[in-house]
Amino acid sequence: MFGRDRNEWNTFASNLSNSTNGYAVLSIDLRGHGESINQNGKTISFQSFTPPDFSKMVLDVKAAKQFLVAQKNISPNNIAIVGASIGANVALKYSASDPSVKAVVLQSPGLNYEGIATSAVITEYKNPIYIAAAGKDPLAGSDPQALCSMINCGNHLKIYQDSSSHGTYMFLDKSLNPLLNKLIISWLDTAFGK
Repeated sequence: MFGRDRNEWNTFASNLSNSTNGYAVLSIDLRGHGESINQNGKTISFQSFTPPDFSKMVLDVKAAKQFLVAQKNISPNNIAIVGASIGANVALKYSASDPSVKAVVLQSPGLNYEGIATSAVITEYKNPIYIAAAGKDPLAGSDPQALCSMINCGNHLKIYQDSSSHGTYMFLDKSLNPLLNKLIISWLDTAFGK
């Protein structure tokens, strides 16, 4: 998520890896965030990024997937990518270019965050997509519904009408959890035929 780091995912990642199907989980810091602010002896920050810098975050997801599939007991054809806010846009943009990504979960995706547009790529991704968003989200607004209408995702869209939580903050919203965690894990189980 914009301005946040991989630790935002700790609870969800733990729930996912400890679920009945025991998923292997890798959380990453996108460039300019968290521990990815140092590159080649130089400090970089998302605060000084231009749209082309943000677009390069897709390469971070590609590198993470390459690292993950190189690990023992990881099936390269059983990968899902989960992202929140700008991370959702990055996840979708990468997945549209990699048909081996079996499923994508998007929390609070936008039509365009920092130049990473989703409306053109959402129809290119042919595998299952799950979208979760808050009905009163001041940042994503109605973008998740607009994206869903482009692919007719039906019951793969969950809008929490009374919440204004955005991205990973949805995991901290006590009115949404633990149900949100369970819904995403259940959806992933179905997407992977488990």
